[in-house]
Amino acid sequence: MGTSHLRSLKRLLLTFGFCLMLPGTGPQSSYASNHDYLPTNWSIELYSGPTFGHFSDKSKITPHGGIQIRYSFTPLVSGYARAGGGVFQSADNLFGGIDYKNSYLTYGIGIRANLLRMITGPESDLRNLGVFIASDVNIIRNDVTASSDDPDLFPVHSFSGSALTAGLGAGITFRVSDRVDLFTQFKTYFSGSDLLDGMETPSYRESVFIGGDAFMNTSAGITIKLGSSEIGHTDWYHRDHRLDPLAATLRESIQILEADIDQQNNTLASMHQRTEYLLHALQDLEYVIHSSGLTSVEDLEIRIEELRELLESGPALLREDEAILTTPDAFPDLEFDEEMEALPVDDADPENYFIVAGVYGSIENAELYLNDLLEQGYSNAGLIRDVNRNLYMVIYGGHATFQEAMQELDYIHREVNPEAWIYQF
Repeated sequence: MGTSHLRSLKRLLLTFGFCLMLPGTGPQSSYASNHDYLPTNWSIELYSGPTFGHFSDKSKITPHGGIQIRYSFTPLVSGYARAGGGVFQSADNLFGGIDYKNSYLTYGIGIRANLLRMITGPESDLRNLGVFIASDVNIIRNDVTASSDDPDLFPVHSFSGSALTAGLGAGITFRVSDRVDLFTQFKTYFSGSDLLDGMETPSYRESVFIGGDAFMNTSAGITIKLGSSEIGHTDWYHRDHRLDPLAATLRESIQILEADIDQQNNTLASMHQRTEYLLHALQDLEYVIHSSGLTSVEDLEIRIEELRELLESGPALLREDEAILTTPDAFPDLEFDEEMEALPVDDADPENYFIVAGVYGSIENAELYLNDLLEQGYSNAGLIRDVNRNLYMVIYGGHATFQEAMQELDYIHREVNPEAWIYQF
């Protein structure tokens, strides 16, 4: 491979790797930065281990190591850019007195697939264990020093230069926490150069894949996952997060609709209360009209004017005409049971709304109905006497607010007495 080709390939790989590492180039990166319900995608991996040397010649087991930055596109596939280095060194007492050492640097890009989740499916319960396959293309920068006892028979070459390698391997990863994974992997690399060891390989021993040198290595490492998310990293996510922006938009729309529905429900509830209040006010007016013997609009106007005059006259006159709670002292000629005590009036929290069960013109009939209510368990039942019209209202009980009275009235309408109504004292 010519030097110009290597330089062009090197620039291409470096440009691609640099673009891969930019935070804004991954899908949804700007979106995910503002949404904690999306998984994180970036991770840094550090690894090291032994190199087993070349297929064609004996060599020492030597160390290698490196770093790679990985971006997970989905829970199944990720891409990475890597850089590392190591040493190739000949075994002792190699035939022909051959001795070589290559201190090399390597950098490249690759792709990794989560094989286990591909087989078991994205929703697999294997949440802490992964099996992956990986393949990468690298440029290896060689610095070879070589010597031979018989250069004519065993020619060697010392040189410094670059070559292209392709790697293929597999590994196992284990999830320790939301931040850390551990992994081990095994890879085989094939090179486009036959001089990684400074020595040309005889044609009958060339690799069947490329014809150049090849080597194997194994390594163990640690993965540090970057960013923060409530649902963790994409590698261990249990669904395709590319659907999350749509889900987020739907959630926001649902929240807006729910808020509108709540507002409409509150408005309807308020309108319902006002309607109920007006309905009972009409019932009260109907009761006043029938009980007062009013037969025309003119009679009603006269009655309203009388009430207005009473109000303008002050509380003293009004007390003579208002409805009062029945007490034993109010009816000295009647014998009241202890259960027929009037409703207690609490000055701190007066009961101004009463649920009327029935209205009677005679105290005897009112008492009979009252006794029936007490026997049915309505311990707060009592009588209200309308002094002006000489009527007796039998009530289930009293309430301090209209809302409380309405709640009780709704129950009574459903279960007991659909004809019950509210009287405001």
